[in-house]
Amino acid sequence: MSDFRREVPKYGTDSWFIYEAIERQELEDRVGQVWNTTELQEDFIVHSFMAPFCSVEKKDTGVKGLLAFQTDPRFYYDFTPNAGEARGIFVRRLNRN
Repeated sequence: MSDFRREVPKYGTDSWFIYEAIERQELEDRVGQVWNTTELQEDFIVHSFMAPFCSVEKKDTGVKGLLAFQTDPRFYYDFTPNAGEARGIFVRRLNRN
């Protein structure tokens, strides 16, 4: 994601897929591992959302934590394990279900 907002092409077009790839690469360069929605569903159980975070559990280890996300294009990043202690009221509200 760059410092300025690019014009977003129409979803599903060739231009959209190029735009999405560029945005993902820029985000990975800044924060490390990035998941799209399909990859998120493969690696995590999502418990709840409260933008710009979602409460998740890693499927392979059972570790709970938070992921940050951006909307357009939708990417998830910055997994913070056991973030409940650090997030206080936010996580208590997420875990009420």
